[in-house]
Amino acid sequence: MSGYSRPVDSFRPGRPPPFAESADPRASFVSVQSYHGDDDIEDEELENTRYDDRASDTMSVVTLDQQQHQHQQQQDFPPPPTRKVEFPVPQHSSSSSAYYNNDHSRDDTYMAPIPGRQGLRARTTISRRTKTVKLSPHGNFCISQRVPEEAKARGAKEKGEEFESMRYTAATCDPDDFIAKGYNLRCANYGRKIEIFVVVTMYNEDAEGFNRTMFALAENIKYLCEKKKAGWDEHAWEKVAIVVVADGRSKIHPNVLKVLEVMGVYQEGLTQSGVNGLDTTAHIFEYTPQTVLDAKMQLWGAREGMPPMQVIFCLKEKNLKKINSHRWFFRAFAASVDPRVTVLIDVGTKPSPNSLYSLWKAFYRNEQIGGCCGEICADLGEGLAHTKNILNPVVASQNFEYKISNIMDKSLESSFGYISVLPGAFSAYRWVALQDLGPGSGPLSKYFDGELREGVARDSSIFSANLYLAEDRILCFELIAKPNANWTLHYVPSAKAYTDVPDSVPEFLSQRRRWLNGSLFAGFYALANINRVWKSKHSFLRKCALNVQWLYNILNQLFSWFVLGNFAITFFFLFAELEQLLVDPNSPTASSSSRIVSVVLNIARFSYPVVLVCLFIISFGNRPQAFARTYKAVMFGFGVIGAVMIGLLIRRLISTINFLSTTPKSTYANMMNGLLAPSQQPTNDGAQILVNAILNQMGTVMTKQLDLQLSEERRESLIYCVTLASTVGVYFIASFLHFDFAHMFTCFIQYLVLLPSYINVLTVYALSNLHDVSWGTKGDTRPTSLPTVQSTAKSSDGIPIAEVQISSSKTELSSHYLEALTDLRQISPNSERPAATAADQEDSYKSFRTAMMLLYLGTNSVLFAVGTTQASGSGYITILLAATALLSVIKLLGVFYFLLARAVARVRWSFTAKKLSRAAGARQEMSQADDAPFLDVRIDDYKGSGKRA
Repeated sequence: MSGYSRPVDSFRPGRPPPFAESADPRASFVSVQSYHGDDDIEDEELENTRYDDRASDTMSVVTLDQQQHQHQQQQDFPPPPTRKVEFPVPQHSSSSSAYYNNDHSRDDTYMAPIPGRQGLRARTTISRRTKTVKLSPHGNFCISQRVPEEAKARGAKEKGEEFESMRYTAATCDPDDFIAKGYNLRCANYGRKIEIFVVVTMYNEDAEGFNRTMFALAENIKYLCEKKKAGWDEHAWEKVAIVVVADGRSKIHPNVLKVLEVMGVYQEGLTQSGVNGLDTTAHIFEYTPQTVLDAKMQLWGAREGMPPMQVIFCLKEKNLKKINSHRWFFRAFAASVDPRVTVLIDVGTKPSPNSLYSLWKAFYRNEQIGGCCGEICADLGEGLAHTKNILNPVVASQNFEYKISNIMDKSLESSFGYISVLPGAFSAYRWVALQDLGPGSGPLSKYFDGELREGVARDSSIFSANLYLAEDRILCFELIAKPNANWTLHYVPSAKAYTDVPDSVPEFLSQRRRWLNGSLFAGFYALANINRVWKSKHSFLRKCALNVQWLYNILNQLFSWFVLGNFAITFFFLFAELEQLLVDPNSPTASSSSRIVSVVLNIARFSYPVVLVCLFIISFGNRPQAFARTYKAVMFGFGVIGAVMIGLLIRRLISTINFLSTTPKSTYANMMNGLLAPSQQPTNDGAQILVNAILNQMGTVMTKQLDLQLSEERRESLIYCVTLASTVGVYFIASFLHFDFAHMFTCFIQYLVLLPSYINVLTVYALSNLHDVSWGTKGDTRPTSLPTVQSTAKSSDGIPIAEVQISSSKTELSSHYLEALTDLRQISPNSERPAATAADQEDSYKSFRTAMMLLYLGTNSVLFAVGTTQASGSGYITILLAATALLSVIKLLGVFYFLLARAVARVRWSFTAKKLSRAAGARQEMSQADDAPFLDVRIDDYKGSGKRA
């Protein structure tokens, strides 16, 4: 791939750093940003610095030498046009030696080893020295600092401010005021048009999960750089920026900071606690690293085919929850950059190499799409780990649930144009679609209503609190219901992302508590506001389709509400059938055996409500970690019940098929003909004639009654078979249509066994903790105190001058960098912080929880009482089965339509691709000359050409 001026060999112990042996013309670059020369820097340097006009209102200390260097950046930065170097696929073979400038001295491994500590007994302390710097006219503190040479050793690009120095900003404002207060971002100052703007939100996750996500994003950028169509080329990394938002300086895992330090994005000695009396709200670091670490803590750089990445690291001073992290991303950073597509990713999620491109392509082909998501897959690992996860029922059942949800639910909802939830772990939105209509009115304003902010009024009711446990569902509805707009939401199955799923019962319960309660109230919100769809600019046909989906969602909501009662009714009838099966009245020991079997079955039958009551008791306000063994035992018991119910269903299915395949009417007719045969003989006996007439009439009546009974039994048997076929068969058909069916053979049984626990344990725990609206916040630790920035005077041009304490030693930075590398190599896998206590809840929340539980139990108890009566029991079971069949058929029809629409879209797009390609060639020269990206020109010229992506 072109775009690399010269590959730089990796830094190894015993080998001098790059550029150490030759005189570097940049050696005179000495300022607060650079420690390429002496360690001690005199304050008199301030006289040789001036304000960087290109950085707008943000302060940057720049020497005169650096000004000349930056002026030449555009001439130095592009690669020689005669050289073309492709990103190689990492391999152990030496066949790619041409990429390394014929350097045959490299070892067999393609990743450089981490340097050892070699005598370092204690971690180097970063010392701070007092310096005098200029602030911006707004009084903002922003400074650039040279990164250690070791951080650039594996990169291919040598020159350019973004590769040589890291930029730090101490933001003292609210995210909404970021632009108004004069702050900006480096990528915006370069005038780059960002096509894909990614945010990675994190809390206290470990370095392994962080590396998994960052390495996957690097592979996605590499994929974009290798594309030679749709406007992407070797400079694609300039059109992608990644924002990492850490929720709290005291929360972030220290190993993650070491990873960022190794990448060159973070330096410990720059952070400031405040500026001119204003507390720092966020520490913002900007750098374009050319190295990345994978989950095994191995370094990857240009030699391994990794392109540069524009990274913005936002370290929030306080822990203000994930929604505040998203507010920093949307209100502060996205508003500064003005991207085309914004992508939300949770740390630990691993998108496949083509996922970002697949999501972007959906927006590119259809300008009506306002948001889309890919397929969230459970990361089952490889080899032995994969087998272990498949054998773990908790993990396997979640894998099946994820697959079916994507294959059936997402396909159906995408056909309507409204997906109820675009998962926050991996989803994308068009930036224009998210824009508010006015102050406090619009998708983003409604999305951020759930954040508790000082000085901002907010609905603090328990309904609103639970509603914003699923704030991503609110954002989805606000997009399709946006006034004077016709945005739709779509599912992109080719964009896959892998995430770790809970493998323990307590963690599983905590996660599903948030999901179930949030989706319940978000569903109520969407149903209650369906009238807003008619105020949008959707076509009349689309509005009608959305209202049909509304009816479908009502039916789903009813099923979700009465799931416990329906399970109890099914449990009651299946155990009644089991009793009839096991108690044989013709057995010689019928009296004793029947009594024993009846006692056992009655104990099992009445143990269900007892276990249910115990579940309610232990779920009220108790953490699942405290009753982990109890929950496991209960889930095991429900698993046994699930296995028995599966056996009964299979046995009844076989009996039904045998019944439908036989001809009991013919058998009965033959028997009656045999009994009535003597009556058909001619006779002159009057008494015999009367008897024969009576027998013939009785046979006719009994035959008609038999016909009615057989007809009723055949109808019920047919409904039973159709229901099972529509539930199980539809799963197989839909999976085969998507060419993704392995889960049907590896995880289906585990899901069926755990289905009673999904219905009972998860539902009871979620509703019993309705008052808990937290995200499982963990204990706080006291952060390290930081120095502050204080203005002391003003320069002759009126710019504030302040004294700051920052790190200023090249030796300390390099030592700290190498120690971070060594520490990362010694990290044990899956190291996490221990969980801590939960926060207290208000009495009003608990009162609402109690009232909701009484309503839920009351309605389900009434349903159970009505459904198990002798008169209505059979009829209700028939209605329940028919409704289940209807929902399954609707989902299958949605899958058919979704796949058909995608096939038609591909055909339509193939006809426009050539036209777009010709336009690309004609406009390429103009695009390279203009600041506006080539992509904008093409999309505007052919707007709507591929409308059904």
